[in-house]
Amino acid sequence: MLKREPLDLGLIFESLNLVAWESDSAGLLHLHGPVSAPLREQFPVLDSDPLQLQGQFRFLTHFIDTANDQTDGVWAQSKESGISSGTWEEDDGAGGLAPFCAHAFVSQGRKFLVLEKLGTAYQDQKSVLQVARVGSLAYEELQRAQEALQQSQQRQESLLAELDERVQARTTELHQANEQLRQEINGHLQTQQALLDHQEELRTLAERLVLAEEQERRRIAVGLHDDLGQALAMANIKMGQLASAQPELVEEIGEVRLLLKKAITRTRTLTFELSSPILHELGLDAALENLVQQFGARAEIQTRYESEAPQQVPEKTAVLIYQAVRELLHNVQKHAAADKVVVTCEWQPQSVQVTVADDGRGLSTDPAGVRDSFGLFNVQQRIDHLGGSFLLQSAPDRGTKITLRVPFAEATDGEGGA
Repeated sequence: MLKREPLDLGLIFESLNLVAWESDSAGLLHLHGPVSAPLREQFPVLDSDPLQLQGQFRFLTHFIDTANDQTDGVWAQSKESGISSGTWEEDDGAGGLAPFCAHAFVSQGRKFLVLEKLGTAYQDQKSVLQVARVGSLAYEELQRAQEALQQSQQRQESLLAELDERVQARTTELHQANEQLRQEINGHLQTQQALLDHQEELRTLAERLVLAEEQERRRIAVGLHDDLGQALAMANIKMGQLASAQPELVEEIGEVRLLLKKAITRTRTLTFELSSPILHELGLDAALENLVQQFGARAEIQTRYESEAPQQVPEKTAVLIYQAVRELLHNVQKHAAADKVVVTCEWQPQSVQVTVADDGRGLSTDPAGVRDSFGLFNVQQRIDHLGGSFLLQSAPDRGTKITLRVPFAEATDGEGGA
C-alpha cells in the first residue's frame, strides 16, 4: 500500500476550536494549527512546539504515556488505527479548576493528540453533581430520574421516526422523478434536447438529495450526541452519586444504571450509523476503512480493506460512495451468508472505483432481480444519476462482486471535499 497523502488536520482542528499535535518518529508532539488566544494566555505551555508540559498537565502526561504503551497503547507500533479518550480537571491558576478532554488516535500509522477545554455547560453539570453529593436524596428523586430516562428514550424514538420519514419522503421523490423520466422518453422521443435538459435536472436533484439526506443525518446525529448522549451520561453519573448517598437503594439504582449504559451505547452506535464524523473530518478513505472494520466486528465476518494513493474528492461524491458501500455491506450481512468480504478502492485522477466482493451464496445478475432488491436498485440509480456505472458479477454459491465507478470534477469554490 502506498503512503497516504497528508491531510490538512490543522485547518480541521482550528475550525472546531481544538488544539492538536502529531507525533514524529522521535516521539515529539508538534502543533497542528494555532492555539486559541484564551488557551494560550491561560496555559502558555500548550503553545510550545514540540510540546513540553514542564510539570503541568500531569494527567495529560500520564495519558500520553499510556497511549505510547507498546502492549496496549493506542499508539503501539503494531496498530494502524484506533482511538482513546480521557477527561480531567486542571488548575486554572485563579483558584479554580478547568475541565479538559484529551483524545489520542492513530490513522494509517500517523499518531495524533487532540485536546479540548470543556465549556461552561460542563461546569454547571458538575455543580449539580456536587450539590447532589452532599444532599440527602429521597426515593422521589429516583422516580424522577426514571421518568427522565423514559423521556430520553421517547425523544430518541421520535428522532429516529423523523429521520425515517424524511428519508422515505426523499426516496419517494427520487422514484417519482425517475418514473416521470421514463414516461417522457417513451412518449416524446422526438424531443431529444428537452429530454437531455430534463436528465440534467434529475442529476442535480440526485446530488442535492444525497447532500440533503447527509445533512439531515448529521443534524440528528449531532442532536443525539450533544443532547441525548450528554443527558444520559450525566444521569448515569448522578445515579452513581445517588447510590453512594442512599445505600438502601443500591439494587434499584444498579438496574437503572444498567439501562442508562445500554441507552448510552445505543445512542453512540446510532450517532455513527446516522452520519460518520470520520467521513467529514478525515475523508472518504479513512471513513471506508473504519466502516469495513466496524462491519466485520459487528457481523463477525472476516473483512479486508485495500486502497492505494487516496485523494480528496467532492463532498457529494464522498457521501454517495460511503452510503453505497454501507448499503452493499448491509446486503452482504442480510442475504449473502458470507465468511469473508473484501472492499477495494482504486483512485483515478477524476474518478473513484470501489469493489465489494464476498464469498457468499451469490444472487441473480438479471436486471429484474436487481430491481427487486430495493437496496441494490437504489444504489444503482444514485450511481447512474451522477454519471457513474454499476457492475454486478455473481453466480450461485460462488459469491458476489459489485463494482461502482463514480466520476467527479475538481471541487469548485464553496464546494467541500472529503
